[in-house]
Amino acid sequence: MGVYDSLYVKDICPNCHKEVEYCFKTKEFGLSYQEYHVGDYVTKANENCYLDLKEYCPECGYEKELVFEIKNGQWTRTLSKDAHNEETKRVPLRQKLKRLESVIAELPEEYINVVEDHLDYIIYKCTGEIE
Repeated sequence: MGVYDSLYVKDICPNCHKEVEYCFKTKEFGLSYQEYHVGDYVTKANENCYLDLKEYCPECGYEKELVFEIKNGQWTRTLSKDAHNEETKRVPLRQKLKRLESVIAELPEEYINVVEDHLDYIIYKCTGEIE
C-alpha cells in the first residue's frame, strides 16, 4: 500500500440507486495523506486542472468515473465523465459564436443578408422553426 490523498464525494450510485460516500484516492497532490471535500484547497500552487478518477460503489461494486475540477488550487466541483465531455465540447462552439458576432459587426452591408439567410437555415435545420 502507498500513501494517498483521499477525495470524498457523496453521490447516488447509478446502479444500486443508494446514496453512498465514495473515497477517491490520488497521489496528485504531493502524498500528504490528507482528506478533502468539495471546496477544499488541494494544492498550495495556483493550479487549474482536471483529474479523472475511478472508484467502486461500496454497496454494489459499480465502477464510478468522475472528473474533479481544480481551479486556483481549490477543488471546485465534481462532474460525471459524460457531463465533463459535453461541457468541454461546447467551449469551442461558444468561442466561434463570439467570434462570429464580431465578424458580423465588421461586415459590409451587402453580406449581412447572406449571413442572415445561412443562420436562418441553420436554425430551421436544428429546430424545424422558421423565423
